[in-house]
Amino acid sequence: MTKLRGPALSQAASGTIAGAVTISSWKGRPYIKRRSTITDVNTAPQISSRQMMSWLAAQWSPMPDEKKLTWLKPAQSKNIPGYNAFLEENLQRWAQLKSPTQTYPATEDTSSGTAGTYPLIYPHPLALRLTFRIYTLGDAWGFHLFRGPVYGFPLTVDRHIATFLKETKPLETFFLRDQPAGDAWYVGQIFSHTGKKQHLSLSYKLRTIPFA
Repeated sequence: MTKLRGPALSQAASGTIAGAVTISSWKGRPYIKRRSTITDVNTAPQISSRQMMSWLAAQWSPMPDEKKLTWLKPAQSKNIPGYNAFLEENLQRWAQLKSPTQTYPATEDTSSGTAGTYPLIYPHPLALRLTFRIYTLGDAWGFHLFRGPVYGFPLTVDRHIATFLKETKPLETFFLRDQPAGDAWYVGQIFSHTGKKQHLSLSYKLRTIPFA
């Protein structure tokens, strides 16, 4: 129900009219807009975007200061902190299926290394263990992992299931829990600090088993 107020002989309103129009104010400024309804916030692209945002947020603090300084220019142009510019740019890149970058602008000019995968079934239902062997480290920063129904499936944001930080050792093992039951193909991408990416050399079809 819309509420009317009349301070100092003026009139203001707030609320929703006929389920179609919302009247309110923001920082003391009145506005009117079409009433919006909440859409599904758990679509695959939205989940992937939230996963990427969490991953990026964890990477900012340990980044070298000289790389953080490169974000000052885009930050100052928008009057936001460098951290926010880092998140905004990389989330926009991810929406286009481009890998994140530690520096601005993304140059994509360093080797992301080469790797193969050696998957093993983890001994718990609906979980997998994937082991990556890095043949050349290059400037590797992390891995993207995608899941699809058939061999050679197109890599898209909605098929992204995880991003992992690449350490400096040649053998990495990652655990994936709460996977859907049944067969699926898993494909990885390794990417560098400057946003360059390449496919891992192998794809694997794996089966997860539901709880009895």
